[in-house]
Amino acid sequence: VSNGDIITVFYNDSPNATAADNSSSYIATDPIAIVTSLGVLSLSKDTAYLSGDTVVATVVDLDRNQSLTSADTLNTALKVTGSNYSVGTDLALDLVENGVNTGTFLATIRTGTTTAGGVGTGGGAAGSGENDGTIKTVQGGIANVIYTDTSPSASSATKNLSFSASNATLAFDADSYSLDTYALVTLVDEERNTSNTVA
Repeated sequence: VSNGDIITVFYNDSPNATAADNSSSYIATDPIAIVTSLGVLSLSKDTAYLSGDTVVATVVDLDRNQSLTSADTLNTALKVTGSNYSVGTDLALDLVENGVNTGTFLATIRTGTTTAGGVGTGGGAAGSGENDGTIKTVQGGIANVIYTDTSPSASSATKNLSFSASNATLAFDADSYSLDTYALVTLVDEERNTSNTVA
């Protein structure tokens, strides 16, 4: 089927091969219209830090769920490209279904000083997976994250991702200390958080 098709199911109510031929009397269902819609693209955050940050792109597109027994991969369906600056190399990523028959597809975008990983045009160095790549960032930069759908034909959904440096802070836990005591120093620097799964 494809977008715009109408499906009707017919049933021949002939009791058995020796009975009267009732093939001219079919019971029919109401027509079913096949309608596809543009997948919904979302990002785990709208602003990412310049280096070492992780953004997960999620696409919910039920009509791209093709297999009922394994997770589907949408080849080079996601593109990340500079909007107000030249990335140097666009990042093309596969979207991988997060389970069997879910219709939800994921890709991971990392921030760094060069574009690397991904697949398709401008690939660069090998990343940790075809749906995982690093995009070059600049202070105040904005990248377009674009999902290309196949039905409706040649449709796309776009989200903006901006980049900014983290203003690190360093502080003691007290204004003064006695002799033979410890001072606790706390550093807050979001850009040093290089993993979204491990401390």
